[in-house]
Order: sequence, then C-alpha cells, then structure tokens
Amino acid sequence: MKILISTIVRNRIKTLELWKKQICDLALLMPEHEFHISVYENDSIDGSKQWLSRCVFPEYLIKTYTFNEETLNTIQYGSIKNDERVHLLASARNKSIFQSVAHIDCDKIICIEPDIIYDAQQILSIIDSTHDIISPCSIDNFNNPEYHMYDRWGTRNIPEKDGWTDDVLLKGIIPVWTTFNCFCVYKAEPIRKGAIFDGFNTRLNIHDCDTAVICEKFREIAYSNIVLNADIKVYHPV
Repeated sequence: MKILISTIVRNRIKTLELWKKQICDLALLMPEHEFHISVYENDSIDGSKQWLSRCVFPEYLIKTYTFNEETLNTIQYGSIKNDERVHLLASARNKSIFQSVAHIDCDKIICIEPDIIYDAQQILSIIDSTHDIISPCSIDNFNNPEYHMYDRWGTRNIPEKDGWTDDVLLKGIIPVWTTFNCFCVYKAEPIRKGAIFDGFNTRLNIHDCDTAVICEKFREIAYSNIVLNADIKVYHPV
C-alpha cells in the first residue's frame, strides 16, 4: 500500500522532533507499505520553517519528503470557530496533499497534526482499516486520559449537530457523520475525485469546520463509511 502523510505547520518547533520520530516509528512497524511525507508551512517565526527545510528522513523508511513554505502574513488563530480560519486551514491542507506527486496514485492519505502524541503500535489498525475515513479519538491532555474529546467541532455523530455534545465515555468503533481528531486516514481516490478540504458546507450553507466539510464531500460522492475508533487515543497537549 502506498501512503501519503500530510502535515501542515505553523510555529510548532517544540513538537517537530516528536512528530518526526512518531512517523518513523509507524513506517518501521509497517515495512510492507510505501510511505511519502508532504509538509506545508506558512508564517512561522519560531524556527519551524528552518527545521523542516533541513529535515531528512531515512530513505529505507520514507520514500519521498516534500516540503514547501509560504509567507502569507495571515493571522494565527487559536482553536476557535472563525470563517477566515477554516478557509486558511482548508487551503493549507489541500496544498500539503497536492504538492506531493504521491497523491496521484497513493492508496491512502493520512493527515497528522504536528503537535500530537500517540503510540505507533496502537495506531496500526487505523491505517490498515478498510473504512473510507477513520480516526482515533483525540484527548485534550494527559491529565484526563479517560475522556474529554479535543476535536469536538470536527467530530459529529449526526448531521443535525454542529459538533460533538456527549461527554460519555466512548468505546469501540463508532459510525460518525464526520471526524478528524488530529490523525485521520482517508481513502485517496475520493480526494482525487474532488472531495477535498473546504471552509464552506454546501449542505448547511454555512462557513464550517474544514475537516468536517471534507467528510461531507466524501458522502456526496457515495463514500460514507466514516468511523471513529474510540479505543485508540491520540493526545493533544493544551
């Protein structure tokens, strides 16, 4: 299987070493797969740009590493609901995917945020899944490992809800309307057909979370097998 890992970066110098190590751990555990990495960066002032430009992955683990950067002078938003923010994020995520030649014929595209912590061994089943879209469950920090979902806007259990509202402990593989959770595996073919990240939800006719909209676009072209594996966690430090 050919896999493209896509990451967008802005001011994440403190976590990039771990981001790299965790990806290498994944590739080491899955030697039967061919891994490619594509990173798009903009407007960093903390050294992320320079670090990424010098980054080298072992050739026996990662076949290609593509890195591009831009200076856009845009606002760096926090994790908030904002129309401009979702359009900027969608644009960055799409650039990261399509700047790599691997997108042309890869089997899966994995979006991995640069500031999460996960166990590579545990996440293997996510990558090997046959679902159209699948993610683990993101937890907001190590101090509350049992349950508080971090990605509560991009994860939706029914189409009528604008986010996740239940604080019950989740277990197992759960069909969801949308998901991302900082580590998300997509079948590549729907993305090549135009199901890409976007900041506008045509079904609801509103500006919306870019990672929810790509799930909506998958559904529009009959790729609706979208799930969350709540037994596998990634941690997003806050």
